[in-house]
Amino acid sequence: MKVYICDDDKSVLSELEKMIRSLMKIEAEEWEVQTFLSAVDLDTFTTRRGQADIILMDVCLEMENGIEAAKNMQEKYPSTQIIFITGYINAAEDIFDARPSAFLIKPVNLDKLNNALKRAMKCKEEKEEYFTLESQHTVTKIKLKEVDFVESQKRVLHIHGEVESQQTYMKLDEFMEVAPNRFLRVHKSYAVNIDKVKHLTSDQVKLITGQTIPVSRKRYKQVKYQFLKYCSAEFDLWDENRKE
Repeated sequence: MKVYICDDDKSVLSELEKMIRSLMKIEAEEWEVQTFLSAVDLDTFTTRRGQADIILMDVCLEMENGIEAAKNMQEKYPSTQIIFITGYINAAEDIFDARPSAFLIKPVNLDKLNNALKRAMKCKEEKEEYFTLESQHTVTKIKLKEVDFVESQKRVLHIHGEVESQQTYMKLDEFMEVAPNRFLRVHKSYAVNIDKVKHLTSDQVKLITGQTIPVSRKRYKQVKYQFLKYCSAEFDLWDENRKE
């Protein structure tokens, strides 16, 4: 799990990181913890290294609005959970515009931090289990683990998986903007659930169901990169500086 902390006070960053690492030992968990002095640094890092599972965000950053920064993160990464931290109780009036999982008052108490992290993890699990697609006057609720791949035919999106295929009026580009990040665009007309990929070659992916999906030549290099990164991350082997 990736836990990122954003606060413009170095002493607060250090203390929160120390507390989270203490909780890692208590819970026997291995988390990636990163700290940032500004929302700009946080945004740059997530763009390069991928989204966080949980972000602890200071509401009042120097020269920045932590609430707006959190909202921007949620727009880019819908499954990322936000825990707001602040020394100003009056700031609580506006935080719910960003749909936080929890809200902590400085100085942060270890037990309350632990409860907030557990609540955020639970919210993330519940949010990732399903996702919804909205098109015109239709809202489609989809169980993520049951989706194998999606196929675009003109403006109709066909969602294939363990249950009967579903259809919705949406372009594949639009789908990729709102779909969870484990969907991998392999072709102008196809995206696959990366959890369902068994084998990748230069011209196709083979799913665990036995189905094969074409991979376009121009997308192969990026598809390979994302697939290797995903597989390596499962075993904590990914090196961001590796050469292709």
